[in-house]
Amino acid sequence: IIHEIMEEINSKKDVTIALNKFYDLGVIDNGQKDEYKKNILAIMNHADLNKYYNEKLISFNEREIILKSGAILVPDRLVFLNNSEVIVIDYKTGSESLSHINQLNKYERALREMNITVVEKILIYIGKKIKIKHCK
Repeated sequence: IIHEIMEEINSKKDVTIALNKFYDLGVIDNGQKDEYKKNILAIMNHADLNKYYNEKLISFNEREIILKSGAILVPDRLVFLNNSEVIVIDYKTGSESLSHINQLNKYERALREMNITVVEKILIYIGKKIKIKHCK
């Protein structure tokens, strides 16, 4: 559910709207709504991340990248700093895994083929606490 909610959020102004939508649809209850809001704001207010949830930046959530081979990749969040530089952010709810880093590297290779430089790759692990992992 957190992935679906985050898909609706580009900046802080979207948080309440997204949470109310999922509440109104009956996907989450009032207690869950408060818990999700706490986690989402912890991400958006995090010192390493808050600049990437700025409504002035162009960002795309869950946008498909179609490779030359026809394969499709779907990063959780791409934040464009300009026309040729991007930050890749992926949300995870499980334990850390090498496969998560490999996934980010696939996104980077695909973007590089499009002449877009990945400036930073970030994994955000969402659990009782928010853990940020910057990947090389």
